[in-house]
Amino acid sequence: MNKKPVITLATIASLILILFLLKKCNNDIEELPNRVNLEKNIITDTINIAVEVKTDTTKEKLLPDTVSKIIEKEKPDTIPVKRNKISSPNTNEQNIDNTATKKSNEICEIIEYSVKVFDKTISLVFVEGGTYLMGCTSEQNDCYDNEYPVKQVTVSDFYIGKYHITNALFVLFLNDIGVEPSGNYKGVFLFNNKWSETINYRGVFYVEPGYSQHPVNFVTYNGVQEFCKWLSLKTNKKFRLPTEEEWEYAARGGVCSKGYTYPGSNNRDEVAWYSGNSRDEIHAVGTKKPNELGIYDMVGNVSDICSNVASEEVIIQHMGEPYDNLFYISKGGCFYTDRYTRISFKGCVEYDKAYRCHGFRLVCDL
Repeated sequence: MNKKPVITLATIASLILILFLLKKCNNDIEELPNRVNLEKNIITDTINIAVEVKTDTTKEKLLPDTVSKIIEKEKPDTIPVKRNKISSPNTNEQNIDNTATKKSNEICEIIEYSVKVFDKTISLVFVEGGTYLMGCTSEQNDCYDNEYPVKQVTVSDFYIGKYHITNALFVLFLNDIGVEPSGNYKGVFLFNNKWSETINYRGVFYVEPGYSQHPVNFVTYNGVQEFCKWLSLKTNKKFRLPTEEEWEYAARGGVCSKGYTYPGSNNRDEVAWYSGNSRDEIHAVGTKKPNELGIYDMVGNVSDICSNVASEEVIIQHMGEPYDNLFYISKGGCFYTDRYTRISFKGCVEYDKAYRCHGFRLVCDL
């Protein structure tokens, strides 16, 4: 005889539990994609916030190591990198304000001004004022002790002679004021005609043939001062000797300086007549390459007398012993020198003596 199945309360309870579990699993499966997307969004937002905090360098916020690792892996290439400034070890030169090189990479306009005196023309070059380093700077070499220390110097605008004063122009002066054949004027020795490239015939000075465009030499400091007075009177302009500071600034190229060893070049033969190429002769002005400002013969050929009184240190270095007489600074060396034909070199000239090596160029205060 067949028995009927008996459904107990325990069986019913088990069935209900199975149905509940099946329904819960089905709901979890349906919600899984949403949960995955939610967690993905949370992670993405966390990374974005962390990257934003990392790039805010002004707040300097610190991040946990785990977040930093995520950022390093996920951050875009556009996140800026903060770099520390490294100071130059050469504080003597590079940390000093130096406007003399501010136009070195620009095209520098050369401004000239001409002054007529009788039938002669004096060409001047404008030098824009600025601040520079004077003395034995890094590009100079074989310096004397008196070229140290390097110092910061500021000069104002001025005009300086494009060339040295020539024999032709100086003879005009000698004849116009009536300098004696001996080179004296009112009892003061101005010029040594005996050794110069001029001659005096029956009381009149002439330039020897072929030497009119040579720079005048054998002029005393007193002779230069008399020439400045005469030229200022004839032109109604103020002419004077350059200061040593003005001269060196102009020689370096002023605000147009490119930091050359010599005025306008690192090759001395391009810009100077000196012992290595002059054949022990003075040459016509302007026959070498000019410097950055268009000024010729700033070193070599003849040295330039400046208005500064020479110190005892300079006198001893140049003359070998101290002197009681008055000396003035000279710059640039000349045709028979070697070590002297540099920008920072300091020579000197006795005020009442005339030398073969010394000439001059002038500054004009317009």
